[in-house]
Amino acid sequence: MSGSNNTSAGDIITYIGVPLAVLGVLPILYNTLATLTALSKIKRMLRHGKLTALTRSDIINKVIEVELPRYAVQPWDRFSSPEYWQISRQPSSIPGGSWTTFNWKTNTIGIKTQRVEYADQLRQPQVEVEFHQLVAYLLDLGAVPDAHGWRLLRSTGLWTPMGCALMTSPDGFHIALAIAPLDDSDGHLSLKVTWDPSWTTRDATTLPPYWIRLPPPPMTESEETSAGASTSEKTSQPQETVQSEEETGSKDKDKDKDVELGDTKKDGMPKQSLDSIAKQANRNARSPITCQFSGEGLQAALSQDYGPPVSVVDVNNLHMEHLRVSSVKTSGKWFASAATAYGTTSQTVLWNYKIPDEILAFARRDTVPCGVLEVLGVVDSDRTPQWATTYDDGRDFHESFVRSSQEQRIAMQAEARMDPAQRQIAAKQRTDREMMQRMNESMYCVSIHTYKHTSTHTHAGTP
Repeated sequence: MSGSNNTSAGDIITYIGVPLAVLGVLPILYNTLATLTALSKIKRMLRHGKLTALTRSDIINKVIEVELPRYAVQPWDRFSSPEYWQISRQPSSIPGGSWTTFNWKTNTIGIKTQRVEYADQLRQPQVEVEFHQLVAYLLDLGAVPDAHGWRLLRSTGLWTPMGCALMTSPDGFHIALAIAPLDDSDGHLSLKVTWDPSWTTRDATTLPPYWIRLPPPPMTESEETSAGASTSEKTSQPQETVQSEEETGSKDKDKDKDVELGDTKKDGMPKQSLDSIAKQANRNARSPITCQFSGEGLQAALSQDYGPPVSVVDVNNLHMEHLRVSSVKTSGKWFASAATAYGTTSQTVLWNYKIPDEILAFARRDTVPCGVLEVLGVVDSDRTPQWATTYDDGRDFHESFVRSSQEQRIAMQAEARMDPAQRQIAAKQRTDREMMQRMNESMYCVSIHTYKHTSTHTHAGTP
């Protein structure tokens, strides 16, 4: 009785209220500790992936806000950037960040805010990339298309099952490109990439995807004979004769200068420039042509040697407007179709240009028109009836000469009304334009010469 009498209300509050208060604070302490732990793990994941993000935490409600930027990406230049052929040193381990496996040119297009409780709930925003650029990039690295996956993608579209492989490693045992979950793709195709440095089997010395190198036409017997004769003449010429010619040329240098200046004024272009144009045209006629194709047909034609391409900028671009696909002329469709048939096989899964159905139907017929056989060199022209209109080269050349003369006269009249500085700039531009025009005409004459001496040629009247 005495012990119970000594217990007061304060003691009861102390013995019972303090433990209850501690129990009430424990959830707050737990939320604080869990939030700080998750926040530390999230920051460590962001730091490992070298991601710039803004984080905020609510320790009472156990909520962490993470703001991550959204990017639009595209590959680097394959010729000038070593990052194109290398993978990232520190790819992101956050789900949705498989795109960080490669090095990209990035452009920020927005911000995505996420509210998470645990670190494993964090998702890295997907990036926007052109599908054909991604596929071409993987093809350039050495990835192999999966025929079954592409057939499934063409038939089902966005409903393609998750995990369906579109491209594999060169050995075919690993998946390089697959369908990913539609987390925040906003109605776009969601993809996941995987790559290992040992899978890269190509480099800058190989042709890019969707490019074809067309060899030059074979030399005829007459051309080989003339080339051999010219080579033998150059090698058998005595050195004394060369030296005497050089001495004679040096003596008459001053006299020749006056004559050359007079000829230059009369002709409007130095003879040396015309010779260089003719030589360049002959080199282009005997050099392989590297062509780039897209879904719209021929995009670029470059004259290069047999060596590896080093750039798509510092090359000799050929005139190709007459071979572009258009609704007016069919030559572009035929050229793109013939080049596609030459550069691809039945095992090719991905190719930019699709041969039109009417050309495929024509090529699969049991009979072939005599004109096609003559163009292909299967039969001679004297064994076939006349199937095309004779092309008058001289008339076209005369019309081109008259047209260029009129354009030159009009341009010179306009230059006469300009200031000296503007007149100099306009004259230089006109000279460059006329030089390019003469170069194209020289290339055209070389092609006509080849047509007349070989059985393989191109004709405007192909049926």
